[in-house]
Order: sequence, then C-alpha cells, then structure tokens
Amino acid sequence: MIIHDLDPRDLKTLAYWSTLHEGRGDLKRAQELLARAEAVSSADQVSLLKANYLARAGKHQEAFAVFNSFTELSGAGHLERGRLNDRIGRYAEAWEDFVEGKRRLAAEGSGLKYKKDVVETLFNRCGQFFTRENINLLPKAPLRPDVAQPIFIVGFPRSGTTLIEQILCSHSSVRAGGELTFLDDLRRLAVDVLPDPEGYPENLGQTWTADRHHIASLFRDYYLARAQSYGLTSGGKAFFTDKMPFNEINLPLLKMIFPKAKIIHAVRHPLDVCVSIMSNNMTHGFACGYRVEDLTHHLAAVFALTEHYRSALEPDDFLLKYETLIADQAGQTRKLLEYLELPFEEACLRFHENPRYAPTPSYAQVTEKIHAGSVNRHGHYAQFLQPFVGRLRPMMDRYGYS
Repeated sequence: MIIHDLDPRDLKTLAYWSTLHEGRGDLKRAQELLARAEAVSSADQVSLLKANYLARAGKHQEAFAVFNSFTELSGAGHLERGRLNDRIGRYAEAWEDFVEGKRRLAAEGSGLKYKKDVVETLFNRCGQFFTRENINLLPKAPLRPDVAQPIFIVGFPRSGTTLIEQILCSHSSVRAGGELTFLDDLRRLAVDVLPDPEGYPENLGQTWTADRHHIASLFRDYYLARAQSYGLTSGGKAFFTDKMPFNEINLPLLKMIFPKAKIIHAVRHPLDVCVSIMSNNMTHGFACGYRVEDLTHHLAAVFALTEHYRSALEPDDFLLKYETLIADQAGQTRKLLEYLELPFEEACLRFHENPRYAPTPSYAQVTEKIHAGSVNRHGHYAQFLQPFVGRLRPMMDRYGYS
C-alpha cells in the first residue's frame, strides 16, 4: 500500500506525492493526486501546483486563470507566474514577477538579507590565509579505501550541477548524494576542535605542527561518518556525489581531507545563472539570491576567491561548461567518465530515464532529454542585467562568454 492511500485526506502527503510524480514526468498521475488534494482543500499550495502542471502541459491560459483567482500572490506565486510569462515570451512581465517574488520571499523569511560585509570579510581572510605556502603546510589525510569515495561537483547554483549529477548517478558505480552540507559543517567543527581567537581559517595554522597532523584524518572521518549516516558509503557503489552549490569556497578544506578527490567544476554563462536563480527560490550563498544586486556581487566574489585558490592549489579538476555539454552530450560524457576513471555506460546518456527524483529546482529538466532551450536565455533580459555586466565581466572573459 502506498502512503498516500493510508490517509487520502492529508493535504501535505497528497501534494508531496503529486510533486514527486510530476518531477518524474508522470503528469497524469500527478494531476490525479492533485485532484484529490483539491477535493479536501482549496489551499494556495494546491492552486500553485495546479498552475505549474497546467503550464508544463502547455495549457497556458488555464494556468493564468488559476493565478487570476488569487486575491494576492505569495512570493512563490509570483515566481511561478514569472516562469509562465517566460514560457510564452512575456519577458518584461516575467522579470517583474521574479523581482517581486524574491522581495516577498525575503520578507516571508523574516527579512532575509545578504550580508555583503560578512562575505567580504570571510573571503578576504580566506584569500590571505590560503596562500600556496600555507596550503603546502596543511596536513593531508590518507585515503580510506574501505568506503565509497566522494565525487565533488562544484559551481554556482543553476550551472548544470544537477544535470551532471544525474548523468553520473546513472552509472552503476555512482550513488547520488545531492547537496551535502558536510564541508560547510567542517568549518564550524574546525572552530570547536581548534579554538583560536582569530577563528577560521587562521586556526588551521595549528595543524602545521606534528602533534596536530591527525586533524586532517579527523576531518576526513567526520565527513565520511556523516556520509555513512545518509547511507552513501555502502551498498556496492564505489562513489557518491556531493554537489553542494558554492562548495568551491571550501576547496582548501576539501583538498586537505581528500587530496586525491575528483572535482568537477560546472560552469555556465553567469548571466544565464542570474536569470535562473532569480526565477527560482534559491537559499544558498548567504541569502544572495533575493536581489540581483546581491547575486551578482556574490558570484563575482566567489569567482575571485576560486581563482585565487586555483593559483595556490592547482586542483586537478575537470572543467565542464554547460553549453558544451548541451552541444556534445556524448563526447563530454565520455571525457567526464574518463576523468573519473570509470568505464563508459550507455545509461549515462539516458540519464532522463533514471527514476531518481532530484530534489532541486532542476527536477523537471533532468527528466527530459538534453536540449538547448536554456542556453543564452539571458538575452531576453538584457535590459535588466546590463547594469551588472561589468561586475561579471572577469568570469565571462575567463570562460569565453560574450
């Protein structure tokens, strides 16, 4: 018996299972469950799901009728309507909805606000401490061959990280880990294990002494213990993925505990990233995603810090551009698997058939075959993005974007 049959009146259960089936591409079953949810409640959550399903089914006017039935739209409602406006080419109206939706979501979240000064202080300290000389002094944890190993997928949110993970977890040797917070948690653990008035990252200097070299293995074991509690290190898979957005700010810690780890750096046109983040409710990156001003500042700051790490660490990572993957799925997938030293499997090209539900805003896209529908999407919003192009120009030049 399926759980939604146990209590057919439970709105949250029905709505969740409806979303799950919608994410797997089974719109018919999703709408059946949604109809049952409508029978027990007229909650806004149900109406927004209905509008989403109608939009995905191409019934745009019916979807707009649902939005028109609201006396006032929530933040999530504005984003949903904005995405519908985007689908039918009403880009000015879409952007207006995105901006208003984000404003309301920030307010609904008790005044969520990007703390620019906190970010700049942390990033400056990381840049000053993690020099090539200091990084070479940090101890490196040895490999633990008794457990599955992480494959790190780093990059900005909406840069193709979910797509890459879906490709990889379609391989028989890889399990999907999703967005794991373990590296961020390690920063906090470091403060407890290595108390220092200056805090992180300066406290890592204590590990330079011989009697503190074990800290690297302690951090490694903490990460793997957390992974084990999620069921990621057993069951016959050699690898699991860790695709936490903005994990690149933790690269020195990553290389300290997994010096031989495979790292895939996902890259996408930063203006496309901006449009995609503005059109979805993203909570990553110090609450940077609620205003385009904050978003572009954070993207630029993370890029600058990552470039510094790249010069100091020289990580053996695999740079994978979203646009290149879209244009040459088979070729890039083969190169990706070669980098990971995994044999090629056809299932990786049929990732859209993977029944796994990816719990991110990209859940619908990864149930479809690869297409170029989202490439250069930013062109429709050029007038709204133009004031921020200068800020993003260094990374655009670095990765060959116009």
